[in-house]
Amino acid sequence: MTQLYVQFDTTEGSIKAGPQAGMRDQSGWYKYVPAPDRLPRDDVDYVVDEDAGTVIQYVTGSAPEPEYTESRALNYPKLTEQLDRLYHDIDNGTLDKTGEFYAGLKSVKDEYPKPE
Repeated sequence: MTQLYVQFDTTEGSIKAGPQAGMRDQSGWYKYVPAPDRLPRDDVDYVVDEDAGTVIQYVTGSAPEPEYTESRALNYPKLTEQLDRLYHDIDNGTLDKTGEFYAGLKSVKDEYPKPE
């Protein structure tokens, strides 16, 4: 995994630039350690280890439950997999509710239903 770096404003406690690779030994850039399994909407804060030259991100508050659309988007099969299923269903003559393409999308829609 590539080491990422950030420019960090210790006065404001915020990232000013980055994260990006290739800033090793550059003045004002710190090694960056992101919080594991962080969701984009999570509240975060940072700890700065000046001696190690590292900024560590941690989650301070969990995000609210995602909307059904976000949950679906995260759980649908990859687009390449969907296209492969679609191709095979066309080739097999199963481009209907019995096909893999339909079943893969339907299972996600059933797991994360649209609210009424």
